Amino acid sequence: MYGQGMGFTNWLCGAGSLMPGPFGMILTIFLWGLGILLVVKAFQYLFSLTGKGRSSSSLNILKERYATGDITREEFEQIKSDII
Repeated sequence: MYGQGMGFTNWLCGAGSLMPGPFGMILTIFLWGLGILLVVKAFQYLFSLTGKGRSSSSLNILKERYATGDITREEFEQIKSDII
């Protein structure tokens, strides 16, 4: 059989693993999972920033409308509670 006696036997993990054996397989799966988790968290962070910008913009517009007298205090509080 090819590779016997040359140190290439009993590789229990597949291609792309970091080290031979079951520990290498577990380490490879762990690192792939960590990489995927970091990508997901990065997208969540980026999209949460865009959502916060809209909310503060809406609140600023609401404050301006209240300051100019377009809406009453009761309307201001109701809309503010809906926004936040």
